[in-house]
Amino acid sequence: MNKKTVKELICDRYWEYRHYTEKNDSVAIFLKKDSLRAYFLIQFGQDGRILFPGAVPFKPNEYSMWDFNEEEQKIVILDKNGNENQRVDIPIEWINGIQRIFLTGEAKGDALVCEKSTNKRKSHPYFLGGTQVFITSRKFVTLDLIHDLSRLGFNIKISNHQVASYNFFSDTFEYIIQHPQLQKIIISNTGKLEVKLPQNHQLLISKDCGPSSIAYLTGNRAPILELLSSVLMENNQHLLNSEDNRAEEEIFQAVLQTQFSDRYELG
Repeated sequence: MNKKTVKELICDRYWEYRHYTEKNDSVAIFLKKDSLRAYFLIQFGQDGRILFPGAVPFKPNEYSMWDFNEEEQKIVILDKNGNENQRVDIPIEWINGIQRIFLTGEAKGDALVCEKSTNKRKSHPYFLGGTQVFITSRKFVTLDLIHDLSRLGFNIKISNHQVASYNFFSDTFEYIIQHPQLQKIIISNTGKLEVKLPQNHQLLISKDCGPSSIAYLTGNRAPILELLSSVLMENNQHLLNSEDNRAEEEIFQAVLQTQFSDRYELG
């Protein structure tokens, strides 16, 4: 494999830094400085730079440039001084087309994970700028809804997937990452024009939600991304366990109750 082929594998994609345990459970890694916190996400640039999409508290000096050693078939990660930081294998494919680059040379420890092996998408045609977005399924979208949201200063993201499905969460996660200016997120499964945001917690969930349904979810960028990422990883673990018969919406509720129980309010 040459460098051109490797570029096609790793460039123009979002790679999330995660830690894997011996049981193949994973934990998201964050960049944190003072009160600021953001997901550890990188992009391998076509020009050899390592980029950090979105607003981050700082950029780790250990991840500045990358190269490819054809003789050893290793990706070489360089620090800000151009010194070699580490050599890692090319990505391996996991379930659902997920790509993983293990930074420790084995299937545990730290890894870079790409949820989808696709190139970055272009911005959605309804993206108008600003920091707020209303995300809903196509079946609920009308011209009146688009116009009303526009007047309220909201972009609209139209999903072709059923709300609470794996594909919906994956598509939504990728979209938010691609638009780092988005700070207020509304996910709606009602078709109604509702613009409610949490007052005392990081997330707001509709009080009409049943034990395994999602009617309305809102929050700021960081907790929404953290929730979506946790749901996606839990879903992947579910697919590996033949005895886990939970539906996708039940997985969402399980993550919400076990990992975010003190971080949301009903509205």
